[in-house]
Amino acid sequence: MDLTPSTQPSTHSASSGFFVWEPAGKRIAVQLSGDAVDQISFAVMRGFGALPKRGAEVGGLLLGSVETGGKTVVRIEEFIGIPCAHLHGPSYNLCEVDMPALDRELAAHSVESGARLRVVGFVRSHTREPIRLDEADLALLDARLPDEDAICLLVKPFISRPSEAVFLTRENGRFSGKAQHETFVFRRKEMQLPPAPKRERVARPVEAADDLANGQLRRVAETPPAELPIASPPFAGEPAREPDMTRMGRLRIRRSPPSAADEWQAESETAALGHESRPSPAGYGESQLPPNPAGAPEVQMDARQTPVRRYRWVWLWLPLAFMVLGGFIGAALVLTINASQSQTLNADPYDLSLSVSRAGESFRLKWNPQMPALREARSGELLIEEGTASKKQPLSAGDLARGGVIYRGASAPVRFRLTLFLRGRATFTETVETQPEAQ
Repeated sequence: MDLTPSTQPSTHSASSGFFVWEPAGKRIAVQLSGDAVDQISFAVMRGFGALPKRGAEVGGLLLGSVETGGKTVVRIEEFIGIPCAHLHGPSYNLCEVDMPALDRELAAHSVESGARLRVVGFVRSHTREPIRLDEADLALLDARLPDEDAICLLVKPFISRPSEAVFLTRENGRFSGKAQHETFVFRRKEMQLPPAPKRERVARPVEAADDLANGQLRRVAETPPAELPIASPPFAGEPAREPDMTRMGRLRIRRSPPSAADEWQAESETAALGHESRPSPAGYGESQLPPNPAGAPEVQMDARQTPVRRYRWVWLWLPLAFMVLGGFIGAALVLTINASQSQTLNADPYDLSLSVSRAGESFRLKWNPQMPALREARSGELLIEEGTASKKQPLSAGDLARGGVIYRGASAPVRFRLTLFLRGRATFTETVETQPEAQ
């Protein structure tokens, strides 16, 4: 409804953390909690980003309490979303499929149910122009929320600025369907509400950490002191002992030096394969090796180890291989695009590919929105003939670009005739008819 300057509502924030909306000259005030603002904003922006262009509208119920007296105060504390199947497009128009969920929430939060919070109003996002209640909204409010003190909240989201909202109340027992212009910014900062509390991270339970620490300490306590790793320096002339790291939580395999029998078997296998023995380092023979100084660890050399070969030339061919692969992929994409374009140009520009199929209790009428006739059409008209009854449905250019509609009809055969109004006052018509159901 259009508000004159004398009836413009005042908005402010209460000390208890509620946003207060008080229209002048009316005996009603609305208090909206910050938690409800966050819940509604999250649902609205999530639906707004679900579809390109105008997004998908969402809605639900407002939960709170009503205090009557000299002035009716409607307090909103929570929001419950009601899902919508969007059978009629991105607008939030609840159909028969969505009504059971709405009725369940209304019954669960009614006055008779004894719940702490009851349903006090209706809310939905509005992505159209202008902001107003349509006929579907008015019918839903009259049928499901007939209380005189029920309210309605419309929230309009934007991409580059905060959302705007407007409250609506009944006047003379009915909501107004006129365009609304007196809106307020729907954000905590502009609504003078305190910032949202920061959510704490869920920390690891203390009991689990204590059990883990106690388990590690228990492992150390159960280890005998004589078997603990020795880290003190060795005495003079005593070979250094390597600490056993397996008892310190690491997995380390200790191999004992090979015996004389193992060395003799390895030399026999090498001779049987025809390999020559490896020469001794620095030209010394086996009996001419320099003596090992006292206390120095012995170094054992494995003659069966082979040097690691690094194939650096492979990295030079990888860029060339990727370039060739990219060329093949690009050529395939160009051929595919040219084939699809030639197929579109060679097709009949006035073939709408009109088809109809059964979708549950409804009929799904489809056409090809990529045909030249549909892209150049200014508008259209759909004639639906069911028995002796007929109905005309005007279609805009946006409706034609969606590529189809859903019609809830009976089991009798239905005839659809789609007429396109082209530029220059030219028209084109195509007809399709449903088949009767098999008995």
